[in-house]
Amino acid sequence: MPRPLPRQVMAKSRTTLEREEAPGEGLVAFDDGSQVEPGAGAAKRNRRGARTLATPSRRRTLLIGLIVSFFLVVFVAAVALAYQVDTFLATDGRFTLAAVQRDGEVEANSPLEIVGLEFTLRDDVLRVFEKDIGRSLYLLPLEQRRRELLAIDWVENATVSRVWPNRLRVSIHERTPIAVAAIAGRRGDALVTKLVDGHGQLMSRPARASFNLPVVFGLHQDQPIAYRKARIDLLEKLQAEVEPLNARFSELHMNDPRNLRATLVKDGRNLTLLLGNEKYLTRVQNFLNNYEAVMKEDPRANLFDMRLEDRIVATREGLSGA
Repeated sequence: MPRPLPRQVMAKSRTTLEREEAPGEGLVAFDDGSQVEPGAGAAKRNRRGARTLATPSRRRTLLIGLIVSFFLVVFVAAVALAYQVDTFLATDGRFTLAAVQRDGEVEANSPLEIVGLEFTLRDDVLRVFEKDIGRSLYLLPLEQRRRELLAIDWVENATVSRVWPNRLRVSIHERTPIAVAAIAGRRGDALVTKLVDGHGQLMSRPARASFNLPVVFGLHQDQPIAYRKARIDLLEKLQAEVEPLNARFSELHMNDPRNLRATLVKDGRNLTLLLGNEKYLTRVQNFLNNYEAVMKEDPRANLFDMRLEDRIVATREGLSGA
């Protein structure tokens, strides 16, 4: 049978049970007479800690809100200021481009200063800016006007800049002609002469201007510019090769690039050489070395085939009795 509990243990258990059931029991007493439930201090400390942790979070949120508000106000103010400046520059009369004098001498304080003109017509340049007269300089589309200037045949490059408050400066760089192009008319019955530069660009011939340049045949207005440039490259190749000979050509026929016909001025006569498409220096040198002997055989010869290595074939072209 089970052993009975000791008397001390049974007394202690009854005392503990009575303490748990008695009202007011389970409180912790302090020296000042106050009583607190066990664990109440820890709960208060936990609530105080929660408030302490929550305070920096609210401050951070408030700070971010203030920063966002500040930048929003700055952005709105900048947009408003930009709008006011834009409106001011576009409407204020002090920035208006005045009319430009077309006839007579160019005024020193002209609203439109143009530099670099030699063969480009001043009226062609002024026509580009006609639509801007009476408008604010601020509204002028510089890049678009530059492209319009480049459409003028003599203009190779151009810059347009504002000179505040109400003037424009236009700088023109013109093309350099290297030959006179004999252009066939649209019906093929008339020749129109134009100048051509190293890029194959055709330019109108200025009035009262003379050019000591070779005349090139075989170019047309409707040809792609790359086609004309290839012909001009052939001309420059010929001139570069024969430069040591000091030979001057008055005409070049480039209809067939495989058979270049070059007219050489010699002793006041126009002599046409058939040079093919290679060895220009050698063939022209060969002609000059044998010129006197060839002309002695046929003084009226004016066409010389230089494409054969061992001989010069001299004939008469376009002469009566040939």
